Amino acid sequence: MVPVPSFPLVSHGSHGSSAPSSSSTSSIPLTIGLWNANGLQESTAEDLLRHCQSFSLVFITETWLLPPHRIRTSWTQFNLYGSPVINSYRGSQGVSALVSPRCPMAVVQFPVHTKYALGLRLGRSLRLICLRHDHLW
Repeated sequence: MVPVPSFPLVSHGSHGSSAPSSSSTSSIPLTIGLWNANGLQESTAEDLLRHCQSFSLVFITETWLLPPHRIRTSWTQFNLYGSPVINSYRGSQGVSALVSPRCPMAVVQFPVHTKYALGLRLGRSLRLICLRHDHLW
């Protein structure tokens, strides 16, 4: 569960300013998963999603996807494509994120200033970054 702050505003008379008078929270059910695919095949993606129906978002590393390929699914997806492998029809590395149609928050990609990271913003303020570690060490 992700706490979502709620601040009732109180008027301060002629000063015209508003400030939080008390803090309360409500919870949004949010479940996030991570799977290292070590190469993603269409049947594998279907199996994964069958087991992840309760998840809001699933990050997948080592997808090996090359542009313009996408994962066949009704889930919204964001892809950080890998690098082509010489003499092969696949890529290496790669990160994807699949967002469930039932995800309780809006999800948008935001720029991360490295080609090795996929950044997603959930709702107004939750930011998640999935890094491809192979080039960071």
